[in-house]
Amino acid sequence: MKKRHHIIPEVYLKQWKDPEQSKRPIVFCLDKRTLQGRGDSPNSIFVETHYFTERDLDGTRSHPVEDYLDKQVETSLNQLISTLESAEPLTEDTRRDLWYFVMSMFTRVSWWRELLDNLINSALEKSKYQAVSQVVQKSTEGKNRSARRKAKSNAHRRKIASDVENKAPLILEPFAASITTKLHPSLVMASLTLEKVQVYPFKILRTGGIPLLSSDTPCFVEEDPSILNFNKEEVVTQAFVCPLTPNLAFVGGLGLSTGYSDVNSEWVRRFNARVRANAKEKLIANTSLVDESWFLEDPSSPLTMQEIVHNLGLSAFGAERKGFG
Repeated sequence: MKKRHHIIPEVYLKQWKDPEQSKRPIVFCLDKRTLQGRGDSPNSIFVETHYFTERDLDGTRSHPVEDYLDKQVETSLNQLISTLESAEPLTEDTRRDLWYFVMSMFTRVSWWRELLDNLINSALEKSKYQAVSQVVQKSTEGKNRSARRKAKSNAHRRKIASDVENKAPLILEPFAASITTKLHPSLVMASLTLEKVQVYPFKILRTGGIPLLSSDTPCFVEEDPSILNFNKEEVVTQAFVCPLTPNLAFVGGLGLSTGYSDVNSEWVRRFNARVRANAKEKLIANTSLVDESWFLEDPSSPLTMQEIVHNLGLSAFGAERKGFG
């Protein structure tokens, strides 16, 4: 089996290779808070053993989603980038393939996995509580008042809870482990079947000067007007945003008209600030010379995607309001 799975695909990371390194591709992975980090091979970063491997109840393992992403989605990126860099017409096939790639980048990242794992764990805890209540209720059926009172006592409930807790690993944990490995890959594949999204309009933004940054959360949902509004005719309230290279960014959502647009350094600095805020831990850059001048944070900007999830009480990790996530 293939053991090394890229959380962020290698072909994407290579778009941020240091132009001054001619012998081998080097990408800089920087701490989002300190902006400190080091250069490394794209093959060596954002890799996790068996990240997309699914496990059945009988122990059988496979990684169909890893194979699909590798052969059907990631292989198109270099050609897509070449098309966009040349400002070629955006054909129906190009639009579909680009949305495929962007949606896979939205769902494949680790914070989705942590969120889903947290929901599964909460569901298992609830199922154990319900099991205890059912046993207690059943133990009162057909009993006299004294026996019913004893069955509903805290001591009796603690004993039942202890029994359920002891039996849960044998019954629930194999099931939970199997579901956990399958749920996130299923989400990734489901995102690639959203035909309605695949026909949404999008903008390809071309930059100059300060390069665009990416992160361990390359694609996110954005609501910041300073990022989404390009002219008076296009009114966008929400869009998928994904940097594609240090000079190209994808912004897709209803209200846009599909095509190319050029953006200035101020837009790039605002964009980099939102990339930083949405990042979980790491930024991706083609140089180690990233400093605070690359960012223009707006205190009035809306919540980030992760902050919204956190406020719903579903997140498996903390998020501070506001600043850098």
